[in-house]
Amino acid sequence: MSGVQGLRGAPPQPSAWQAADGAVAQPSAVKYVTATRTVRLCLGPEANAGKLEALAATVTAWDRAVAFYTQLFLDRPGVFEQRKIVTVTTADGTQVEQEVPWSEKDRLTWAESVTVKTPAHPDIGPQHDFEGTCPGAPRDLRRAAIHAGCGAVRGYLGNLHRWESTVPKRRGRHVRGRKPKIPNPHPHLTAYAQMAAVQMANYRQRFVRLKVRRGRRWEWTNYPVQAPRYLDTMLQQSERERERIAGTRGHQRKAMAAEGRKKRTPVERQALRPAPGVWLAQSPTLIRKVDGWWLHLPFEKRVAIIGKAEVRRKAVAEGWGRGSRGPFTSAARPEGRHHRPQRGLGGGRGLGRATLPRCAHDLACTGERQAGRDTPQDQAAAAAERPPGQGGTQQSGAVGLYRRP
Repeated sequence: MSGVQGLRGAPPQPSAWQAADGAVAQPSAVKYVTATRTVRLCLGPEANAGKLEALAATVTAWDRAVAFYTQLFLDRPGVFEQRKIVTVTTADGTQVEQEVPWSEKDRLTWAESVTVKTPAHPDIGPQHDFEGTCPGAPRDLRRAAIHAGCGAVRGYLGNLHRWESTVPKRRGRHVRGRKPKIPNPHPHLTAYAQMAAVQMANYRQRFVRLKVRRGRRWEWTNYPVQAPRYLDTMLQQSERERERIAGTRGHQRKAMAAEGRKKRTPVERQALRPAPGVWLAQSPTLIRKVDGWWLHLPFEKRVAIIGKAEVRRKAVAEGWGRGSRGPFTSAARPEGRHHRPQRGLGGGRGLGRATLPRCAHDLACTGERQAGRDTPQDQAAAAAERPPGQGGTQQSGAVGLYRRP
């Protein structure tokens, strides 16, 4: 996961649409990767016994909800083979009908229609009534459980299909020889918006708000928290960006209503995406460990990459480097964590993608061992330019092999 090298007093980054020479790149030429960092918040040290019991009761209800929907998808595996007809617009502007498989949202809608009583679906059997399993559970907890159960069953059915389609004599080599077990997932609780509120105003008072189960009721409760200092800066970035997106969405809705449109244009959809280089908070996860309760809060940001693989490779030699999930160029400075230099930077091995340094700090740490010397000719030229008796090269043997410290 990428770090936050530039949080404290870092200079502003160049725009994602602006290249190193100042030229403005076209949107079609810009690609993005997503950098992720998870901040851990400790909940346990100052919480009283009643609050800790409420957390345990919440996790127990979460396990029951996941088991309920896991069994639902196991009983009806045909849901993963359902397809629907959609209307798509081709390049020449004509509209055609196309058959596509159900999406995750479609399976979520189906699961709620057969387990939650509504005026549109009043007839639900007692064995499929989710209210009897988790009375009063918030909507977001139910939907998180649906996603968890659906993912577990989908993976199980895929493994089972591969196991059944493999020749029995070869099963021991490819799928470990045994039949996949029926899933019994116990994932960590993913707290959506109705379950957790990690806001800057509350965090500055050293607490977060969680919706937990107390007896038969679900209540919002304040929990004291301990977190690193830079979380304040990341929360500020996230809240400002979410306010910008919400304001832009409101203006677009008014414009669409005035023009009589129901769909957004590509430019309007692009305006609703997070700005490159800005950390955006995601849904936290509640985890119980030996040393207490923890809330893992992930942050994501978009980083622009431009050019082919060789262009990004040369950008590493210029001193920028690569991020955690993809390479970077001079169009966006990486904020990767300072990783230790990879083995093989100058030890005679080939300089592939796995041996490139993670960030510019690694280039400074390696000293004379320049990771950007891709070819033996470049290494030989560097050895010829270096004064005799200086540097870390081996004067005997193959040219360009650096002596390891």
